[in-house]
Amino acid sequence: MTLHRKDRIDDKHGGVLIATKPGLVATPATELNADSEIIWTKIQIQGCRTLIIGSFYRPPNSNLEYLQTLDDCLSKIDPSKNIWLAGDFNLPDINWTAQATLDNPTHEGDLLLQTDRKLLHENFIDIINTHSLTQTVLEPTRTQVSVERHNPNIRHGVTSNILDLFLTNNISLITRIRVLPGLSDHEMVLIDANIKPTTRKQLPRTIYMYNRADMDGITQDLVEFCDSFLDSDPMASSVETNWTRLRDFIRDTMDKHIPTKTITHNRSLPWYNRQLKRLHRNKVKAYNRAKRYNDTEHWLEYKNIQKTLQKETKQAETKYTSTFLADNTQNHKKFFSFFKARKQDSSGITTLLHNNSLVTHPQDKANALNTQFQSVFTHEHEHLPDMPTPSHPPIPPIHINTQGIEKLLSEVDIHKATGPDNIP
Repeated sequence: MTLHRKDRIDDKHGGVLIATKPGLVATPATELNADSEIIWTKIQIQGCRTLIIGSFYRPPNSNLEYLQTLDDCLSKIDPSKNIWLAGDFNLPDINWTAQATLDNPTHEGDLLLQTDRKLLHENFIDIINTHSLTQTVLEPTRTQVSVERHNPNIRHGVTSNILDLFLTNNISLITRIRVLPGLSDHEMVLIDANIKPTTRKQLPRTIYMYNRADMDGITQDLVEFCDSFLDSDPMASSVETNWTRLRDFIRDTMDKHIPTKTITHNRSLPWYNRQLKRLHRNKVKAYNRAKRYNDTEHWLEYKNIQKTLQKETKQAETKYTSTFLADNTQNHKKFFSFFKARKQDSSGITTLLHNNSLVTHPQDKANALNTQFQSVFTHEHEHLPDMPTPSHPPIPPIHINTQGIEKLLSEVDIHKATGPDNIP
């Protein structure tokens, strides 16, 4: 995933983020920045207006001024754009079917007075009505089971609230909304939408299978090439000409004698074994039963399975990583492969904004960067200063011989990845 994130400045916990699938044309909407926990991203949609996605978190005890920052952000967005706004709003005292505040509000975890709470919830309803937003989540996203601290067998009941919201100004794009079991004490909201985002196609990667190479054929072709190369008087040609000839020969020989295969990126977690998958299925079943019966017993069963899954997943990951972290051998390929797969930042040049338009093609990106670099270069004039005589002695001639080249080649690690020329 490509992450657009906004961390808390004074706290190592919390923050908001938007994760987009690799290949989507997504850019941060920095012009919508605010002094609250909110972040915005633009996504290009084929045959449709740009989609503006926002991720928002409202602390439980925040006041009206905090909601005002959300209102200010929404006021900056062109109303012709499609808007998706989601997050944990911590506003449980709203009946979203009637779109009105509750008569018997929930006070848990909130220090605001009842009058302030009611005003806060009414203000939020006014904000979404002003910007023509529709709230689509109608099922509880956080359920708490109240039990005695010293005797868990004594249960007081179940409290359910709709805290995680999804708002949009174009409800016709939404086809289905589901609340599914999540990874924390909040459930997950899954939105199905009828849109087709603009994507950057990732070309398949072809690799050579050296363990199946025809080494006899490669050796024979190398001998024949060396004879013909030396007979062609290479000293009369430029270095570039000789290099191009050698490079093309090596590539043709590799294609001729080494089989290839096309690979895709494996995004699965290597430690997510069969037992964890079984626990995940049990968690989903327990969640469905808890929603169906909505009693303390079934919700406790779901919470216990959820905790067990989280614990065993962490243990499986720790056990997997310890196998190569404790390895003292010189082969660290598995180590770096693991952390490369865990990287959250995308490789290569991301989408660029040039002349008020998004640039996605590699050649267009190169031209845009070239234009930017040229704009900051110093414009040289004809009157250049005289260079002073160097105070250090000149470098002696460098002598290159066959033995030195052979020594350097013998020290090359054959398991290293190829360079830009794709020659091993």
